[in-house]
Amino acid sequence: MSRPRRVSVTAPDGPSPAPTPTRPVDPLAADPAALQTARRIRRAQLRRAATTVALGAVLLFGVPVLLRLAPDLAAVRLFGLPGGWLVVAIAPYPLLAALAWWQMAGAERDERSPGPVPGDGSPARGDGAGGADEVGRAR
Repeated sequence: MSRPRRVSVTAPDGPSPAPTPTRPVDPLAADPAALQTARRIRRAQLRRAATTVALGAVLLFGVPVLLRLAPDLAAVRLFGLPGGWLVVAIAPYPLLAALAWWQMAGAERDERSPGPVPGDGSPARGDGAGGADEVGRAR
């Protein structure tokens, strides 16, 4: 079995041509209706994200406040564990999972809801009925 002959690879002689600068094409700039829909989705998702962060902060800072305001939780025992431990070690995680699910489901619903139909001036329908998907096909 013969091995292929090795060839040295070098840079081309002389200066290389300068790359031509290209401007990225913004697909939303050409379609005002798509731009309006993107803005609507962004506003809705930012509102939901701010609410999620606020609720997460309440949960994060609320657990120590709860333990400070209710010291009797240490006297409550469940499965041999003090109530304060359960509040810190177990209670936050299902609440955080529910908060994450609420955030994701809402963001997906905002993206699925159709925007206003171009030209008729009607507001966006948030029930997901009718309209078109993101590439313009009728549902």
